[in-house]
Amino acid sequence: MKKLLLLLFVLSFLACEENANKEFLDYEEVRLDLKALTKYLDQKSAYHHVTDFDYKEAFDKYLKKNEGKEFINKAEFGIYLDNILGEFGDRHAYAKGFELKDVKYLPFTLAPLNDNVLVLDNEKCDKEYYFWNINYPYLKEIDLKPIEYFALNGVPRDKHAPDNARFLRGLNELRDVSRIYTNLNLPLKDSILFTFTDVFQQKDTTFYVKMVERKERGRIWKEKIEAKYSKYKAEDYNNKKVCKKLFSIKDSVAYLHVPEMFTRKNVPGFFNYFNTFMKQIKNSSKALILDVRGNKGGYRDFTYDFAKYVIHPDSIYITNAARFKGAGALTDRQKIGIESRQLVAEEEMNEEEKLALEKFNQKFNPKYTFEDGIFGSYYYMVFNGKKTVNPDYYYDKPIYILCNEKSRSATSVLVAAFKGLPNITIVGEKIDGSSSVSPKIHLPHSRLELKISIMISYQKDGNLFDCVGTDPDIEINRDIDQVFWIRDTQLEKLKQIIKERNNDV
Repeated sequence: MKKLLLLLFVLSFLACEENANKEFLDYEEVRLDLKALTKYLDQKSAYHHVTDFDYKEAFDKYLKKNEGKEFINKAEFGIYLDNILGEFGDRHAYAKGFELKDVKYLPFTLAPLNDNVLVLDNEKCDKEYYFWNINYPYLKEIDLKPIEYFALNGVPRDKHAPDNARFLRGLNELRDVSRIYTNLNLPLKDSILFTFTDVFQQKDTTFYVKMVERKERGRIWKEKIEAKYSKYKAEDYNNKKVCKKLFSIKDSVAYLHVPEMFTRKNVPGFFNYFNTFMKQIKNSSKALILDVRGNKGGYRDFTYDFAKYVIHPDSIYITNAARFKGAGALTDRQKIGIESRQLVAEEEMNEEEKLALEKFNQKFNPKYTFEDGIFGSYYYMVFNGKKTVNPDYYYDKPIYILCNEKSRSATSVLVAAFKGLPNITIVGEKIDGSSSVSPKIHLPHSRLELKISIMISYQKDGNLFDCVGTDPDIEINRDIDQVFWIRDTQLEKLKQIIKERNNDV
């Protein structure tokens, strides 16, 4: 019997593998996949209620368009689904498990500078960046279309991202030019017409640039601070020598860089070092900078550990709210999402926390409300100073959280949670907000992997995390020196602000 079960398992696995590796699907397989996806979206998807996009009508049009075809390219179907998911505003959603053939790439690197696009040399950008064409440093047009058209429209998955995040992510994706041209239904040739402009944007030059193979492609532009730590895995920060690089204090200003949102279980070394550092700076610092630029998220463990030091012992704050798709009892997957995010239902709160919730609800005006039965009850992120704060330590000095458009997911929750709290100032650029529980599924016939959020999350002002992001209290944009890794001007400007404020006290 055991041998028979094992044989059936192996055969089933091989069948799945065969489907996963198929280049083409027949019409019936696509129809059944869309039927299964429709059912899942109806029952589980939290964000398709946010926009007016009618995915059922879109699926019908897609099937009608492909009716009569013997085969449908799996990659084209995957791209179609990836673009469809972008219509919902679900910033965690995607479709994977397909591969374009004969892919072409840009031979240079693109970087944002305010509203412009710098073209950088690809040869030495592992250490610093150089102009690709110093006389015409900015990219103005591609195939006589404005660069903004490609950056803002070439990645439908990011259609509802905050503008600055959408622009940067569009430039990053444009490196894989075949995918962008496919998304935009544009014909791609071996050479593409580019228009570059001078530093004053008064004189242009236009010529064809040959696209290249993968090994010759331009690199994705990164901040220097982002590239500095990209070589490390999360577990590496258990090493004290590696972890030490994230912490410093100079001129009475403490500094902490968090490259990703670690989990306490897997990276206890980081949390141990953090707690030691906070004790060291208690009396030796006049301000603290928490740098989360380029932090794409992870877990909320650090947010709660940070709260232990910066939430006043007599304070209780409700910092955001979330609801799962579907009424009734929570599923096991939803329970895991609640527990890992340490969210609390109203009935689980003590009397003081319920009073804080009443105060929260007076200002909480959710931008999206839904008919009864579509979503369940609210769950809340609660900072209770009497529960979370170390009674021997409250950091009462100014705290500055430095962020940018690459700060997202659990990092966006951190930024939004602490925004508006006493002594805390958000600095930098608007973040790419996103927060949810997003399980993966596989469609039955194509075996495409889809990630779709089943929880909708609100900031304390009633805005969603997804589609909206969070604005800084003090805006500091990167300049050309920062783009070229010459110096970190955002951090330098912030330190100057702190110095001036300290002198005024």
